[in-house]
Amino acid sequence: MTFVKSFRSVWLWSLAFFVLAAFTGFLYRFGILYSLPADLSLNNIRHAHSHLMFFTWVTPVPMLFIAGYITNRVPEAAAAFKKCLYVVLIVGFASFPFFLFYGYMPVPIGPAELPFSTILSGLAMITWYWFTWIYLKHREKSEPSLPRMFYDAALLLLFISSLGAWGVAVYHFGDIDNPLLSTATTHFFLAVFTGGWCVLSAFGIIYQILGIRQVQFHESWLLAPIVLGVPLTFPFGMPVDLLNNQLLISASFGAIIVVLGLAVNLYIMARQVSATKIWWWIIALNLLGATILMLFGGAVFPFMLWIGEHGLRVFYLHVLLLGFVSITYLGAWHTLKPELDKKAFKLVILTILLLLAMLLLSSGLVPPSWLPAWHFQALTWISLLPALAVLLEWYNNWKTG
Repeated sequence: MTFVKSFRSVWLWSLAFFVLAAFTGFLYRFGILYSLPADLSLNNIRHAHSHLMFFTWVTPVPMLFIAGYITNRVPEAAAAFKKCLYVVLIVGFASFPFFLFYGYMPVPIGPAELPFSTILSGLAMITWYWFTWIYLKHREKSEPSLPRMFYDAALLLLFISSLGAWGVAVYHFGDIDNPLLSTATTHFFLAVFTGGWCVLSAFGIIYQILGIRQVQFHESWLLAPIVLGVPLTFPFGMPVDLLNNQLLISASFGAIIVVLGLAVNLYIMARQVSATKIWWWIIALNLLGATILMLFGGAVFPFMLWIGEHGLRVFYLHVLLLGFVSITYLGAWHTLKPELDKKAFKLVILTILLLLAMLLLSSGLVPPSWLPAWHFQALTWISLLPALAVLLEWYNNWKTG
């Protein structure tokens, strides 16, 4: 596709920020076991890691593919999309040092204190609206298809997720003392952003790359359960003491219908992948299947709140975002650029799977007494491997101009 050349620099910058986010994740685990400089805290490192992944990897990369879908039919839109994506990356990266050193705390500037992390997060969401406006401006000139329908729904849920993020900003700016409101808006954003925007845009990319343009039944069955159910699932990430029966029932109902929607999509994509036998799609879809099983477990056993357990929640998000979503991005790019060497790509997937296996052991599903004493040290150093592998993948992309 022609957009690969046009947006190659956006891809390279996103991949570079992915490397930095992965190194920050390693720093977090390193800080759990060993001492860190006094001006660094584990909580701030965790915020810096997650926000950099959100703002510079799982947001601009699907936008890149969405822009590519439009510009294949509307080439004059490329300049506007590219300018917007650069701003998305710049604003996203600009928030990183403030989250790293201050978290959500205000930054002292002379006699004043400004919450730069919150301000830049708000600017980042405004860039999302800018991208959506460009998309809507040129959308009708593109080809109506299954991928475009998924991109429509993904951008809708990106907008809905931002409402939760604005709620977090209001909480920090307004000095509101309401733990339920703060926690609910935070997890609403996380649930809709990860389970909605990230998943639906990844589905759109897969349908686009594999050439699946239509199905044998009404396409709304692929989308409606996810769009309607994902916003209801946010209580699964909340602390137990803030939940009630109404929230649990709502979350379980939402999770069940989301599972149905995800399973139907997985079935359609798996049929196409089984015909092509492309190994990276097989791995990505298996990881999608694992996330479906975990979400189903959260729906069936809400009294355990096991997706809300920290270790399992971390494992779930890594399987979804580092596993299924990231491998989908890399696999799609390699499909469009078959001249790229596959050695670094294979190493990236191998290190991701190794890290996921180690996270599974520390998720709480395995009794801690079964784990060797050196397990957490091994997990810490293994968490460094994906960063190194993606660095090699970045170099491979950079040199293959």
